[in-house]
Amino acid sequence: MFSSILPTQVIDEVKQLGFVERIYLDRRMGIPEIKDLTIAEWSPIRRPLSRFREIIARRALRTPKAEWTPTSQSRKLVEADIAQREGYEGQGVRIAIVDSDGSYRFRKHRQLRGRTESALAIRESYDLCGHGSHVATIAGGSRYEFQGRITLEGVAPKASILGVKVLRGAMGLGSASTIIKGVEAALDWEADIVNLSVGGEATRTPEEDPLYPVFEELKDKVVSIAAIGNDGPDPATTNAPGCLPNVIGVGATDIEGNLMNFSSRGPTPDGRSKPDCLAPGHNIFSGITIETYMDYIGDYLGNGFGPLSGTSMSAPHVSGLCALAVERDRERGMKLTTERVFKILRRDEVVKWSWFKE
Repeated sequence: MFSSILPTQVIDEVKQLGFVERIYLDRRMGIPEIKDLTIAEWSPIRRPLSRFREIIARRALRTPKAEWTPTSQSRKLVEADIAQREGYEGQGVRIAIVDSDGSYRFRKHRQLRGRTESALAIRESYDLCGHGSHVATIAGGSRYEFQGRITLEGVAPKASILGVKVLRGAMGLGSASTIIKGVEAALDWEADIVNLSVGGEATRTPEEDPLYPVFEELKDKVVSIAAIGNDGPDPATTNAPGCLPNVIGVGATDIEGNLMNFSSRGPTPDGRSKPDCLAPGHNIFSGITIETYMDYIGDYLGNGFGPLSGTSMSAPHVSGLCALAVERDRERGMKLTTERVFKILRRDEVVKWSWFKE
């Protein structure tokens, strides 16, 4: 697939070229959590976003809130602790986080340093958002004791992480074409897992979505996992690419395994059932690139850690778990693909490590 910006009058001429199978119009994509939010609505973070240099981050949490769920707890719900006791931590497995961050601060975060690389699909090397780093530390963050009181650890703490920046600005805005470029960067890096905690409006049929042919080509090569969206509880609210038949769409639960009200539901516009599985996505406390939008909206402290909610937090739990399964399958001479994972999943349940051993 090839993307380009063309004048309207040229499109009809391009259609006539013999090697052109189909032309898709680009469309907006972004972060499900904040797609209808403006910075002006968040008065606590207006000043930090406009005047970073004047911020002196408060380094200590006065009172950790009981409703916050550290990743050391959420990983247990998907049985990553059991996999760890069996010797699987994602060693040698590559997870690409196609999201908002590929910056120096991302690579040097305390939970990511030493195992992280970055790639840019857009011309913006810094990150004002912080969403991508939170997703990355859930999937593969190292064990870290925050303030000596909160233990954090990603699902696959020894996996290699690639941060691919496809979203720009504090609000994390992008397009289908930038996401395609990001997926291409993930393939060049030879990723095993591609995590897309991004979303956009679903098309009437999968074939109308410009991302569909991309993931159709990848379904036997990598495992593609995406957030299903945060437009619940109404039915027929799934987002793309999580609603596509060749992408694993993940819904959100609380730490007890109860479906969250905000989690998008199926059916898809063409009548298919989604999401494909569930995972923790409520008040997940994990690492975030410091002095970014997301670093402030959770606890207003700007200290490089915080709680966020959404199916964006659920998807990396599944990506991390699939990384553990990739490591296990390699020992047995097998390859984990999207097609095989679909056969393992149970639509209305929180994904478990034990499913991958059946």
